[in-house]
Amino acid sequence: MLADDQQSLLTWVLDALDGEPPPLPPWPVARLQAAGMASGLTALIGALAEQGRGMLPAGWAEYVAEQQGQVAARQGRFDEVLPTVLAALHSAGIAAIPVKGAVIASTWWPVAGTRPMSDIDLIVAPGDRRGARDALVAAGFPLHGSRAAEDVFIAWPGDTVTTCGESAGHPGKIEVHPGIAQNFHHYLVDDSGVLTASAAVGELAGVSCRRLDNAALAMHVLAHLSAGVVRAEVRPTNVVDALCSFAALDPAARDRCEQLVARLDARLVDPGLWLLGHYRSNWLPGTTGRLGRGATRQLAATAPESVLRAGRRLSVRWRLSFAVSWSQRARLVGRALVPPRDDLDPSGAGGSLLVLHADRIRRSLL
Repeated sequence: MLADDQQSLLTWVLDALDGEPPPLPPWPVARLQAAGMASGLTALIGALAEQGRGMLPAGWAEYVAEQQGQVAARQGRFDEVLPTVLAALHSAGIAAIPVKGAVIASTWWPVAGTRPMSDIDLIVAPGDRRGARDALVAAGFPLHGSRAAEDVFIAWPGDTVTTCGESAGHPGKIEVHPGIAQNFHHYLVDDSGVLTASAAVGELAGVSCRRLDNAALAMHVLAHLSAGVVRAEVRPTNVVDALCSFAALDPAARDRCEQLVARLDARLVDPGLWLLGHYRSNWLPGTTGRLGRGATRQLAATAPESVLRAGRRLSVRWRLSFAVSWSQRARLVGRALVPPRDDLDPSGAGGSLLVLHADRIRRSLL
């Protein structure tokens, strides 16, 4: 039900942006809260209703207004800290490239102050990773954790509020990525430097940094969405990100997108375009046509709401269809057969490790 409810909110938002939304479903507020939190669209729905593009059902107004305030305040906190982050990196000689929410929220998002943000995402050259880490820690942003794809820092240290993830008081993060790479199923797929090659000197929030051109930025949004499709962890906000990104491009940028499609790994392109094509038929770049036969069949047999973030259990067949090397397949099979206990029992309910392994394997093979 959660995936279907997210789908309902997403299609309403897209119809409202086109000017012809149907009535919103008259759900109880508790159902809106669940679907709104999962989709990240509550604040945008409220803003579109205020613009006269639809009416909120009875009983929704107070919660929607509260979420509008929280999302706007949270984005405001990120807006305040962003110049400090960029200035610390610039002063250290680190050429950082801001991407995703830090850029989209202030440019292509339909209504200012309504895009939920959980972090500030920055790309640095792999060789600058340690320097970026030192610069941010020195600027007062504690290191929270590191893994192959990113270093994570606390955006506003000292906060102890643990309210929901859309609220202004929820801990914010800064994520520094060494190059552009997307996490698929326990392995990374990168852009081979294709997108970062477009970065040029510019500024954001009044601070010097490097910026992707609009075509490369839109393709980065698409790559993020594609990885979400493969992991079945798409948040509807990222669908809105991608559709708005492509809609904002001029003809020259669209031509450049077509060129970038041909140079990128198909897995960073085709899954996202498959999903976007279910929602809108206006301009999108063409698919690469290079996605493997197994992955193509899996997508063709899948409903779009099935890849929205709702705890879907992915089969081994689905995961393997997107792997292109024996090492990637070996990692997938190994994780399926011997997954970490946290993956087996995320609820903490306990139980025999052997029983948990057997249950995980059984569900993966369905």
